[in-house]
Amino acid sequence: MIGTLKDLEDKVAEYCANYRHPDLEGFTLGPLYDLFPDQAGGALNAGRKWNETWPSNGRAGVYAFLDAAGALVYIGKSSMKSSVSARLNAYTSYGPQKSCKLKHDGWTVQPRYVFIIGVPRTTSFEAAALEEFLIREIPTSDNVNGV
Repeated sequence: MIGTLKDLEDKVAEYCANYRHPDLEGFTLGPLYDLFPDQAGGALNAGRKWNETWPSNGRAGVYAFLDAAGALVYIGKSSMKSSVSARLNAYTSYGPQKSCKLKHDGWTVQPRYVFIIGVPRTTSFEAAALEEFLIREIPTSDNVNGV
């Protein structure tokens, strides 16, 4: 069964409880970002929408694409020399009337939302570990374990 935003939030909390020192600065969760706010049928209420600034702009972190129903499509991360916003800009561009256009057309299910987990600048290396944990723990439609 494909995971949801709630599953993602629960697994981030589990990761923090079991694998992070309690004195470390916390992750920044969300808010949910709607890539296509003008389209009907979105099941989730997003705190931000296209083309507002990405949450955790300029920081390392993990991002998750969700479909219109709220199911997880893909989990990815920014590298240590990149940022979440740079990674998301690699997936998106401006379409007609400045609407969102997805650059990648090989999705199993089209993403509607993005949820970002910002990692503190002092521990940006944690993005890789968190991404691996989340991919292992939560089924998505488009991640392939071990590849």
